Amino acid sequence: MLDARSAQSLFHRNLDRILTHFGDNQRLRYSIRGCTVGCNRRAEILAVSSEVTPCTLQD
Repeated sequence: MLDARSAQSLFHRNLDRILTHFGDNQRLRYSIRGCTVGCNRRAEILAVSSEVTPCTLQD
């Protein structure tokens, strides 16, 4: 089983492959990556500060 850091690294490698396949758009790449990192940090903060269920993280 992957830990969170390994899973995120694998996700970003696959994301880079997808973006390269459909055209290398640097701005799109960084905006998507920034969003996923921000969402992960928000989830970690929520998990530490209170009980978190899958429904809690949905917007």
